[in-house]
Amino acid sequence: MSEKWEEAIQQWYTNSHTSKLDYLDLAESINPSKKELAHNIAVIYDRTCLSSRVHLKNFKALLEKGQELEKEVKKLRTAVKTLTALFSENRPLTKQEVRDLVVEIAKQPKLAEEEALSYLLSKNTESYKEALKATENIDAPSLGFLKPTNYPGTLSHQAAVIKQHNTQLQLLVQIAENIKGIRAELQTIREQSQAKASASHVIPEELITKLSNLSLGPTERPKEPKGKILVFRDPLQILKEMQTLAGHQSTTEALLESRRRLSYSSLPSLAGGIEQHDGQLIEQTTHGSLHSQWQRLQQQPEKQRLGPY
Repeated sequence: MSEKWEEAIQQWYTNSHTSKLDYLDLAESINPSKKELAHNIAVIYDRTCLSSRVHLKNFKALLEKGQELEKEVKKLRTAVKTLTALFSENRPLTKQEVRDLVVEIAKQPKLAEEEALSYLLSKNTESYKEALKATENIDAPSLGFLKPTNYPGTLSHQAAVIKQHNTQLQLLVQIAENIKGIRAELQTIREQSQAKASASHVIPEELITKLSNLSLGPTERPKEPKGKILVFRDPLQILKEMQTLAGHQSTTEALLESRRRLSYSSLPSLAGGIEQHDGQLIEQTTHGSLHSQWQRLQQQPEKQRLGPY
């Protein structure tokens, strides 16, 4: 960017019409002309523009340099972080740490012997005896846990260590078999628990059969047996029967009786008839209307009640 600014300034200064003007010294002249003053002002303006452009170019150059330095600082920071991590991981030991490490290494054989001696207390266990019997056929006599210092010779020391290793391997095999047995027992326990859980969620067959016989939907109603059908008699036919009866019985009581029978036979039609409801015939009667009809009939004169027959 700064190079482009420098080329632009050089091109402007070369092509400017005021680039070849020289500053006039008017300090000694008493009455300088306006032309001379204008010339000096133009030269001053030209040099001011040139200096501003040069300063702007320098500012751009400094800005680019700062950006490059920032990028370089970021790279250096990442490199320092990686170096710090490597140094912390592969840090060299100090003198004190080296001495402590040497002491710990020297203590390792003693610790192994102490652990072996501590296990000597468990020689009477069944697993230890079984391991000795198993290693007896490999190289008799079999040796269990022992002190390597009791075998000073090279060959005897190596033979004792090998026998001890055989015993240790046999014990490890027994431990592995015991672990397999424990896993098998755990698997059986899990299967039993899963079977119990699944059995608890099963619905009994008796309940299924009982529920299958039930139904929530609408069922067919049983058909009712056929009975007698109640119908109305024709009032005219009843009237004719009464008239014939009145012909045979000429007395006034017979006519009154026939009239009453006629009125009783026609009362259901006045009361509203018979209604069929749910396969049964119910006779609907209005007791108040029957009673009023009977009272009217009794209040009429005897001749009116009989009527012309």
